[in-house]
Amino acid sequence: MAPARCKFCRFEKESKCSKKKGAGIKLNKRRPCNLFQQDDAKLEAFVERKMMASKPEVITRPDWWWDKNLRREMRKQAAQPEYDMSQFGTTIDPNIQSKHPLTGDLSRFTEEKKDGSND
Repeated sequence: MAPARCKFCRFEKESKCSKKKGAGIKLNKRRPCNLFQQDDAKLEAFVERKMMASKPEVITRPDWWWDKNLRREMRKQAAQPEYDMSQFGTTIDPNIQSKHPLTGDLSRFTEEKKDGSND
């Protein structure tokens, strides 16, 4: 007498065993039972549902995920710019002689009034 599942037994009706005087049973529990008789229709329906069920897509992690040194190399490559910034030069005009190190010579932004005063 091997363990059997009640959901495949022909005496099971709505989670009750008709041979055991209507005792409540758990359908998926494996138990030894002398009264078990396999119901082929229930078994075929179960197999059919299992075969038709969609399987989840398997996603594997890339090799660099498992290798610490390879992950470090990938981070270094991602951190490096794709182009050399020195080719663009600078936005600061080297010909301007600034009197103040932060603001530079601001006299070029002042407006001269026509009467000669600089208010």
